[in-house]
Amino acid sequence: MRTVAFQLRGQKIKIPFKPSQFTWYDSEYGPGTLKWLCRVTARRRMSVRSIARELDISFQRVSEFYRLYVKKHIPESLQVKSVVKRSKQKSLKMPKKLVPLSMIVLRHGLVARPIECREGAFRRKISINGKICRVIFITPNNPGGYATSLVSRKMLEDCDFFITVLRMDNHSRVYYVTPVSVLKQIMNGRAAMTLCFPTRPHLIRGPRQRISLNEYRNAWHLFKSR
Repeated sequence: MRTVAFQLRGQKIKIPFKPSQFTWYDSEYGPGTLKWLCRVTARRRMSVRSIARELDISFQRVSEFYRLYVKKHIPESLQVKSVVKRSKQKSLKMPKKLVPLSMIVLRHGLVARPIECREGAFRRKISINGKICRVIFITPNNPGGYATSLVSRKMLEDCDFFITVLRMDNHSRVYYVTPVSVLKQIMNGRAAMTLCFPTRPHLIRGPRQRISLNEYRNAWHLFKSR
């Protein structure tokens, strides 16, 4: 058995799960989902409906998860009885495409929130630790070289970070967390430019790029230092 451990009002809580349950939740909803689900249902920092919308499941399934796995491992004095009730407040739903990203953000001790914006490939935004991030997804044509994307100056407006998600052929993902100020420096006043994101750490920089983006590969620490 494996356990999910977290602090609840100063007391350490441990909830046992089968390894197969970790595997299933990770594959369905992204790494770290099981731990996140235990923590948010126990702490009640989100309503059941909000949790259900995050994972694109019914609120009944969230309530059942709390009842079967979480509640019996929490002392009665720490339980919040209304955790399984439906919330009447409307909340933004994390786009399904961004749920795996929000799970990665959570694993790095950061807070992710959905942002209301128009749908579209270049209209996806997410708030990480209060910073506005635009997110794009690229499937590299050459997994051993560079992934390219046309980035316009307009895409960099009203955001602090530009997150590029490379979807590799082995179903893994590479994240480039680049400050918008760095991309503007690379573009050097151009209205648009094709940027090259290395798919391998040993690659230095793409053609016509004076600045390497390698240092921004999985650079989640930038949200903690700002």
